[in-house]
Amino acid sequence: MSCEHVVVAVPHAHMRRVVAQGLKAGARCLTVIASGGDPAEERALAELVRARGARLLGPNCMGLVDTTTQLRLSWGDFPVGAVGLVSQSGNLALEIGRLLARADRASPASSPSATSGTSTRRTPWTR
Repeated sequence: MSCEHVVVAVPHAHMRRVVAQGLKAGARCLTVIASGGDPAEERALAELVRARGARLLGPNCMGLVDTTTQLRLSWGDFPVGAVGLVSQSGNLALEIGRLLARADRASPASSPSATSGTSTRRTPWTR
């Protein structure tokens, strides 16, 4: 059996065993959705994955969302729009995105531009 991408969403106590199973199955990329845990254990996990020539996203991550392909390996509703936001805290980024989406829906469809004085079309956040 071979696989390209494995998503691991288990408690930290089982994380290393499940990642090792994914690597044994031939995974080239692993997304580990978990939080907390020992930093030394996480570094050892990264070394294990790196030694097998694979890539690791996590373990302290909320998953992966690619809006261009509709790939959603995470939980929750991610607002999609014209603004990209990168944050150390995924939860903070989600909340800021929701606030921006709410503010955008409450504003008129066009608003004066601060730089040119012309009207600009606002891009609504959509799902």
